[in-house]
Amino acid sequence: MNKQQRVMSVLELSSLYDDFKAIWWLSHDEFPCELDYRGFVAQTSKWEDWVTENVSVIQKVHSLKSNDSDIKLKHVIGSLVKNPDVLISWKYSTSSKGNVMIAGLKALYSINDNKFSIEEFDTEIRQFKLQEEKKSQVYMVVQRQHGLDLQDFDIDIPTMDIEDNYGSEWAEKHERLLEAFTFKKKKGIALLHGLPGTGKSMYIRNLIATLCEDRTVIYLPNQLINCITDPGFIPLMAEYSNSILVIEDADEAIKSRKTGGTSVDKLLNLADGILSDFLGTQIICTFNNDISLIDDALLRKGRLIIKHEFGKLPIEAAQKLSDKLGFKTTITEDMTLAEIYNQDDSLSDIEKKNNKIGFGR
Repeated sequence: MNKQQRVMSVLELSSLYDDFKAIWWLSHDEFPCELDYRGFVAQTSKWEDWVTENVSVIQKVHSLKSNDSDIKLKHVIGSLVKNPDVLISWKYSTSSKGNVMIAGLKALYSINDNKFSIEEFDTEIRQFKLQEEKKSQVYMVVQRQHGLDLQDFDIDIPTMDIEDNYGSEWAEKHERLLEAFTFKKKKGIALLHGLPGTGKSMYIRNLIATLCEDRTVIYLPNQLINCITDPGFIPLMAEYSNSILVIEDADEAIKSRKTGGTSVDKLLNLADGILSDFLGTQIICTFNNDISLIDDALLRKGRLIIKHEFGKLPIEAAQKLSDKLGFKTTITEDMTLAEIYNQDDSLSDIEKKNNKIGFGR
């Protein structure tokens, strides 16, 4: 490739990817695997010594703010000296008192690269971490004046035992679901459905809190479900590749095309189409409708990570949970989690121990 051809290739790739991935595609013909690290504080001298010894710098980006007197290094892209096929990128966020904040540290590597060890690389990076960034890795899609954006937020984490609240069958599926979401390149969609009050939202809170320790989780509120078809949605997701997209109350987004569903095509492409190769997005959908009303294509083998219907807890399990929560009631029929947790609600029809429990239905 001559100089002119290389310049044209760079320009063409830069129009499709950020600089980091554009550089990958200049020398590779396969989609990369990607490691993402939460921002961390490192000792400046120790970090720079490691960079000098271990990184061949390909590109540096500097910035000069109006109130600064010095040009500052902001973004670095390079390859590992001992394995040039592995690309590494990071941003300098802030620095003070001999320390520096490393943000957006990423590595791109080939799944067929036997010389690259994720464990060894992770061990090397961990040696620098004086303190991890406190910023949450949970974001919510929001509509701003200029278009779609992400807002980081904190989430209340419910303290609960999965088996006590959802039964032994789901406890086993829960472990399989967590395992599936530890693999960033595993495509697909998880479908969680059931009647209102069966604990889907409480479970999602618990799941998000667990997943965001290692993955970026993006929450799409049902008020913005139609934004899936917005031209700005894909570029937004591209900034957070290999993230997990959570869509709560997703009935409209997964509605069968046979009954007028208009968003499911884009969702299918995100979960297991060409876009999924670019974005690496895994999807979790919760919904209330019967599963027969969703698009059949979502259930296709290889695309579906897991599906589960949340229902009422059987009498014995409901009694066990009720006792654990401190209620003095005798359970005589299957109950939803909402009914079990809200037995002391003044509007509840539940009667106390030695009386029959009724729900007025």
